[in-house]
Amino acid sequence: MTARPRTFPGRIALAAAAALAALTAGRAPAASSGTLGADDRTWSVGNTLISTGLRYADDGRVITMDLRDRSRGLDWASTAGGLGFRIVLRAPSPDAPADADPSASDAVTLTEGSTWDLVGATTKPAPDGTVRFDLVVASREATVSVTWSLVCHPESPVFRSSVAVTNTGAHRVLLEAVDGLDASLTAAGGALSSLTVNNFNWGQPATSFQTSQATLAPGGSVLACTGPGGNQAAWLALRSSTWGAGVFAGWEWSGPGLLAAAAADDGTMRLGVGFVPATFAHVLQPSETFASPTAFLGVFSGDLDAAGAATRAFVNRRIAPPLPAPDFPWAGFDTWGYSLDIDQPTVEVLIDRAAALGVETFTLDAGWFSRLGDWLADPQRFPGGLAALAARAHGQGMRFGLWVALGAADPASQVVQEHPEWVARIDGQPVTTDMGGVALCLADPDVRAWILAQVDRLVAEGSLDWLVHDFTVITACDEIGHSHQAGDGAWSSTTGYYAVLDEIRRRHPKLVLESCWDGGSLFDFGMVARHDTSATSDRDDAYGNQRAIYGGTYLVPPRYLDKYVGDDGTPDTYRFLSALQGGPLLLMGQLTNWSPETEAAARAALALFKETRAINRDGAVYHLTGQPGAGPVAAVESYDAKTGAGTIVVWAPSTATTGAAATRIVPVGLNASVIYDLSVSTNFSAVRAPQALPTETGANLMSAGITLGLAPTDGAAIVTFTKR
Repeated sequence: MTARPRTFPGRIALAAAAALAALTAGRAPAASSGTLGADDRTWSVGNTLISTGLRYADDGRVITMDLRDRSRGLDWASTAGGLGFRIVLRAPSPDAPADADPSASDAVTLTEGSTWDLVGATTKPAPDGTVRFDLVVASREATVSVTWSLVCHPESPVFRSSVAVTNTGAHRVLLEAVDGLDASLTAAGGALSSLTVNNFNWGQPATSFQTSQATLAPGGSVLACTGPGGNQAAWLALRSSTWGAGVFAGWEWSGPGLLAAAAADDGTMRLGVGFVPATFAHVLQPSETFASPTAFLGVFSGDLDAAGAATRAFVNRRIAPPLPAPDFPWAGFDTWGYSLDIDQPTVEVLIDRAAALGVETFTLDAGWFSRLGDWLADPQRFPGGLAALAARAHGQGMRFGLWVALGAADPASQVVQEHPEWVARIDGQPVTTDMGGVALCLADPDVRAWILAQVDRLVAEGSLDWLVHDFTVITACDEIGHSHQAGDGAWSSTTGYYAVLDEIRRRHPKLVLESCWDGGSLFDFGMVARHDTSATSDRDDAYGNQRAIYGGTYLVPPRYLDKYVGDDGTPDTYRFLSALQGGPLLLMGQLTNWSPETEAAARAALALFKETRAINRDGAVYHLTGQPGAGPVAAVESYDAKTGAGTIVVWAPSTATTGAAATRIVPVGLNASVIYDLSVSTNFSAVRAPQALPTETGANLMSAGITLGLAPTDGAAIVTFTKR
């Protein structure tokens, strides 16, 4: 196996970007395994779906011998190098003064292909069949040791990879990059195609969850810029048309990050996951250890829907918390359609009218408090406090939820007045949030303790079932005197953010947590691990909800794609069908101004949502067309093979075309020999009356398709099918 170079040429592209700031069906999984070779210098880790072999060479390098998709017999490390890691550090020479500044030293890049002394290797099996492999090596080029960890679960074609760096010298060491995954892959006999997915971003609000595909010819690269202010979700997929297979990668981290793939002239591909260059600097004292966030890399066979299926299955089994309830996701109502102009009489009316529509959870959005950061109900507008509203919602059979901005506060709030030193600052200036607020530095344990105390009180006062939290609280704070270093504010505030969320979960295990980070701009797998669902677009419009369903289902389970349905001016049926699939369907219009026809349509839509939510939550997802937009009709299918039930939602383009559109939609993934009963709805009324379609076999449906007539614009339909 050819040795890998120590540096990644694609990092040039990464630095420039920073500046711009189906598992094999029917195959039974076996336990993962980790074995040592006879000479204790070779190791094998994996399961029946994926495996890798590692070897410690005589010259001190760690060599990845293969990276196999075992279901297909494909080796993604062939001629390339396979799994790896990357660390960039600066360390004074051993004869430097004890207080030497490490930033004055030259940068050293360490990878598994650098020179190391072998310290040891262990495999740790878990009762569920998971195995963890830890390789410990000491650098011959810098005064550090590294523990490289690979975790493999028995049912998933995925490796989770991370590294921990320990300062073994007498001087401080400056870490500038600690990337838990830096893999070198084969191009499989030809150029690979890539897929990335945007998240919501207020800088580009109309492109939320758009997908981007590219062909990576030699010299080409693709980047996913993630975390606060990033435009992409923390996931990407690469596929070989020659092999009909590919790999996917993700990051279990919510801070600033980059996922990058770059094609080299020799037919290999580099795939890196880690911190954004120039945004991370951490001084490691002697004997201290720093651990990277976890990245994962998996293999898939088939088209890009197969990459999504493998990712979602892994996330459901190993990252996402259990469902809050068997009937989750729920239908809900949120008061933000009224903005801040709410009071107790208005909300009481909304609770009653929402319940009459069939709403299951009612959320009191911003406007209930006097001042951001003073998390007390405004006594003038809400004399009964949260308790009275919660009692009314619970009395109507609904759950009660509350919006807060954890870690944000008005400069005039009590918390900022009493603790101005808690405010996050960059270059001496406060980090601002929406609503005229400033961010508190979550790296500070006192700030975290204060936030948790507010949450405890609110949960008790409001008998809360649901908590939605918002605003930017992961910051690159560099304030001297805070409990973080000047260069690692983003990393420290992310760990603080996680500490708050983890403790809320521990204290209030039945509380549903919804992420609404600046309207849904934080889609990564650290977010998924700590929430039950997430907002997807603060625009609350039909087209944004379509894109969230289409693009988001490549990387997260559908339950994480909640859709807020605002009064966006589109027809009732269209905007409700634009939010039917995915996660919670949350009404956010001015309910008291709705016509009887809109209320009837909402009631019918919520009933249909409840009927189909298990299918849309648990079924396989197929992207039957291109993504929603100004082009042709878009369609997404959800099909549950266990029950033989499915849905296809079809949306007309967002710009007018000439005349009605006769659209042919071809389902996939059905059982060819099964007979299906089909119905189609193109209109919601007081009583939804679906039109019966001819009964067909799965084979006929997947061959002839289904022809629908849609309005030329703002037209939508839902096809439901069940196994006879």
